[in-house]
Amino acid sequence: LPSKFVQSRMIFLMECGMKSTPKKMQLKAEVGLVDGVSLIAGVMIGSGIFVSPQTVLLYVGSPGVSLLIWACGGLLSMLASLSYAELGTVIRQSGGEYIYILRTSGNLMAFLFAFMTNVVVRPAGSAGQALVFAQNAVAPFYEECPPPDVVVKSVAIIGLLMLTIVNCLNVRCSMVVTVYLMAAKSLALVVIVIGGVVVLAQQACPVHWATSDKEKLNTEE
Repeated sequence: LPSKFVQSRMIFLMECGMKSTPKKMQLKAEVGLVDGVSLIAGVMIGSGIFVSPQTVLLYVGSPGVSLLIWACGGLLSMLASLSYAELGTVIRQSGGEYIYILRTSGNLMAFLFAFMTNVVVRPAGSAGQALVFAQNAVAPFYEECPPPDVVVKSVAIIGLLMLTIVNCLNVRCSMVVTVYLMAAKSLALVVIVIGGVVVLAQQACPVHWATSDKEKLNTEE
């Protein structure tokens, strides 16, 4: 009897020890297919495309060449997206680029990447995007003069605070905002491309457009 009691007691303690073993801490996989596509596309398509087209057109001087340059940039972005997709299928762990660098280059490179990303890269990129958003948001209220720097910076800070609060609330909330922002960004890109095609067509057939304008004026008269 004592031996059976000791044996049953040992089995009970072993089971309790197994149950009390802490689980491995890891990030929850809460990002779906649409969320992941929107997140990657949002990272690849930055705010520069809404600022630099006029600069590119100014130096190139041709809408057709400008569209060709943007098409080449889109091809590079697509290749980068395919690379991320392949890494995501091979390394199925949460953590993004940190996990990829950790698995391929070791702890030191992963730590340096995380440190530089959180201290330099992401804050600078977020500040630039916030300023672009603020300039476009306040531009309709200052049609005859450039908006004051104080107003632009204040709107940029408010936008950053709102996005920070959304990201701190829940992963699902941030993903919903990401999907809607990506849809708005895609719509804006479609408008830019259509506008470029229209300008290119006007330059290719100036006589036709001039004749159409004259006919409209005669009809109105």
